[in-house]
Amino acid sequence: AAATGDLDAAGRIIDGLLVSSDPPDVRLGVDVAASVWAQRGLLVRSADLYAWLGPANMGRSAPLAAVAMIGSGDRAGAEEVFPAGSAPVSPTLLAVALSQTGKGVMESMERDPHKGLPLLIHASDMLNASGSALPLPDTPGALAALLALHSGESHVADTIIRSAVAARQGGDAAKPRLHLLQAWSAMQQDDAGEARLAINEASKANHWPLVPRDEFLCAALEVGLARRSGDVHDLVMAWERARAAMLHSAVDLYSLLPWGELMIAAARLRETRRVADYLDEAWALLTKLGEPPLWAVPLHWAAVQAALLNQSPADLAPHAAALVRAADYSHMAAVLAAAGKAWVSVLAGRFQT
Repeated sequence: AAATGDLDAAGRIIDGLLVSSDPPDVRLGVDVAASVWAQRGLLVRSADLYAWLGPANMGRSAPLAAVAMIGSGDRAGAEEVFPAGSAPVSPTLLAVALSQTGKGVMESMERDPHKGLPLLIHASDMLNASGSALPLPDTPGALAALLALHSGESHVADTIIRSAVAARQGGDAAKPRLHLLQAWSAMQQDDAGEARLAINEASKANHWPLVPRDEFLCAALEVGLARRSGDVHDLVMAWERARAAMLHSAVDLYSLLPWGELMIAAARLRETRRVADYLDEAWALLTKLGEPPLWAVPLHWAAVQAALLNQSPADLAPHAAALVRAADYSHMAAVLAAAGKAWVSVLAGRFQT
């Protein structure tokens, strides 16, 4: 049921399993339930399930637990269930792919996160080669694409996703998310036509409606495309869809790109209050994780753009400072810090013609 995208049926089956006094295949049941909660846009519930399962019962699911826990802000919990240097439980392609996925996400938390992306690309390649479609909080292909997008390497993200889609990574349930991330990559490359094609592929990837996580990502994409086109009517219509999608999702580490896009659009439409609480959660999440540069930089840049739209230098200053601090570890941060400085000069009337 989960593999075909029928989240309600999968949830009912798992609920029946987990209330048993001695449930069979409890680890697999938790993997399915964690995958369902992640698709519902409530990754923190996935992390709670793995915490309930306990480190002693993790087996090959330990790296999946680390993905869920990191994504919901529990770095200490992730390090407990999946300590640094953990070896795969077996030498199979699948076990190594899962292990590399966990290691890649953990590496992305570091001050110098350059090892994270290659690890996740390797994990994606191995899962593609294994031909397995098992329940996951997120696929290594999607996670690798997110790291590439957060690093400003949208071409790399596109390549990763095309390989994952061709290999049917994650099965039918994972296809919409991969296509939507492909659309995000196209949007970052200013290719609106390609982005629309990818959104259409996502919408017809299976016969179920988009799950809440994907619906939220799709709604943010529509906002981003409308904002870039300059069509105010389309932006307002897309914003209304996004407002509805927000109510069915929650903030996690892997949803920061759409939240950043909605922050900018909210400033443009004078609707900042609509996203204020969600953004407070996003900043709190990054603080709990130690402000990892790779994940934090795009949101800080979105906050700079929002402050510029609101003509609020006071709101801009802390995010500009964060970009400067991250510049030692991130080329993207260095570029964006320079851009932010140029914008401040323009606003202050200190520029050369």
